[in-house]
Amino acid sequence: MGLCPLFISEFLQNYSSEKDVQLGNIFDEKYQLQSHGVHTYEHLRPLIVAAYASGSSELQKSLAIYLSRIEKCITITGGAIGDEWIAKRLADATKTGYEYCSLQELLDSYSLLLQKTGNAKTADEIETIFYNAAQGSRNPYHSSIAYLKTDNSFEMLGTKNGEIEPIENKPV
Repeated sequence: MGLCPLFISEFLQNYSSEKDVQLGNIFDEKYQLQSHGVHTYEHLRPLIVAAYASGSSELQKSLAIYLSRIEKCITITGGAIGDEWIAKRLADATKTGYEYCSLQELLDSYSLLLQKTGNAKTADEIETIFYNAAQGSRNPYHSSIAYLKTDNSFEMLGTKNGEIEPIENKPV
């Protein structure tokens, strides 16, 4: 007995501000991932569960499309675009950053995918994220991690490679 088709339909088709995982967008060939990175990667899990619990060929196809789009957002170290919004960007080792929460959510989603598929490629992706992006974001001597990291990090002073952040207008 699989998930109720109505439940799957409700989750994947109704309006949401985080719309990357909606079926209409997944099946739109021109659609590019654009939502909040951490949510795009955590929303992979319900799609995996729905695809495998229902046995639906449509959901299996949507999962394959979604995974291929996520792959375009991942740097060589496994860091998934997570400097807030994906914003239709492709991963770039110098220009796109990732937060530790995005790494965690993608790692967790890939762990579920590995459980469902047993695919060695997924295990390799988990290993890449953990041993490269995640370990590269932590201080080896203290209990701290970088809030925002790029693969090519030229400095670690609180912004993405020294970018100047806008100054907030604070009341005097």
